[in-house]
Amino acid sequence: MSLYGKDRAIEDVRARIRAITERRALYFAARDTMVKVSQRVFDRGQMTSGAKLKYDEDYDLYAYRPPAPRKVSGIGKPYSSWKNQEYAAAVKKRLGGNARKIKGGYYETYLAFKADQGRADAPFELTGRLRKAYLSSPDVPSSLISRSEAVVDIILTGDEAKKYAGLTDKKGRFLQLSQDEISFYQLRLRQLTAAP
Repeated sequence: MSLYGKDRAIEDVRARIRAITERRALYFAARDTMVKVSQRVFDRGQMTSGAKLKYDEDYDLYAYRPPAPRKVSGIGKPYSSWKNQEYAAAVKKRLGGNARKIKGGYYETYLAFKADQGRADAPFELTGRLRKAYLSSPDVPSSLISRSEAVVDIILTGDEAKKYAGLTDKKGRFLQLSQDEISFYQLRLRQLTAAP
């Protein structure tokens, strides 16, 4: 390589570094990638590996509003499902019907509860708090913090950080970048730092 070639290569690197800092390229590439991650996780219900999110179906639950976003059924567990059938028969005789009216609602599975809330296909979401904590706005996400022109962090705090850690432990990686998202990030970085 000639001296001219070395000088040009050094100047190209310096120009790219200037573009990264002056155009806030790392921030904007990270922000655009967060939108992609959010679509994969919260819209399509895919983990980092591409596998579909699965819910445990081996438990029933009672739900109340709040935290449920909408009013719940107001119907309790059917008497035929009670463990103590003698007590269930006595309650049914006194109150009638197939299940008691309650302030909350009984659901055979978590997915039944999600369906009742109109969110059967919305992964990781009933109230949407985790999604909002991760990507509060596609334009200015509050979780994306610029430490400097060359360092950006994505930070979840409080309950949402605990929820993310718990879901990752239980379900697997989901907010980490997939290979396609890494490639997208690199492409956006090249686009944002290209010479005008």
